[in-house]
Amino acid sequence: MEKIKYLPLMAYKHTASIHHGYEYDLKISPDHPIFDDGDKVFVWIPPLTGIEQMVELTCRTDDSVTPDISVCISEHVRDLLTGYTDKGDIRIEVLQSHNVFCWNKYHDLLPQYEKDLDAFYPLCVLKDRYGGAYSGGIWTAWVNGIDYIPDGVFSDDVECMTTWRKLQEERKEGKAIYGVGNTPEEALRDIVRAYKFRLSLFEKKDEDEEDDE
Repeated sequence: MEKIKYLPLMAYKHTASIHHGYEYDLKISPDHPIFDDGDKVFVWIPPLTGIEQMVELTCRTDDSVTPDISVCISEHVRDLLTGYTDKGDIRIEVLQSHNVFCWNKYHDLLPQYEKDLDAFYPLCVLKDRYGGAYSGGIWTAWVNGIDYIPDGVFSDDVECMTTWRKLQEERKEGKAIYGVGNTPEEALRDIVRAYKFRLSLFEKKDEDEEDDE
């Protein structure tokens, strides 16, 4: 199993076009010693305590990246990676995707992740109508049957955009749980992130109430 390394990389989010949705890329130098353009890798910021903290990215070569460049992470990817860790720590750990399944820590964390997913019933994973243009991911995951998914996500552009804006605001407030990603697996990891984020809000509220007493 290849040793996990700290590397000078830059992760960022961009929109290819309005109908191709969002892509999560990992910018690498053209002569990168380990990764090639198009490689799929998992990225996280240590310490890693749950599989949902791993984000799958696609390596893309970029002439602006040099071997000695400082690590630079976009706010969106940073939020995914640091949702449950110290936001002051911006080191990135990287593992090639084909090595994940033979990585010991992955197997240690897998049972809890599967337990979290088992708690979601029913669970729907669907391809997004507009390819992520409004949702932020090509695939979406929902903690309910298809009949209870907001109608707006299947509607025209204007209604879909409005619905997703509302859903995204509700998620930030802990009122909505859903997942988005460019693969079904990433959408499932994201729904666990949303679930744990909601739990953290309730825990914080309880702590604030105890402090007020």
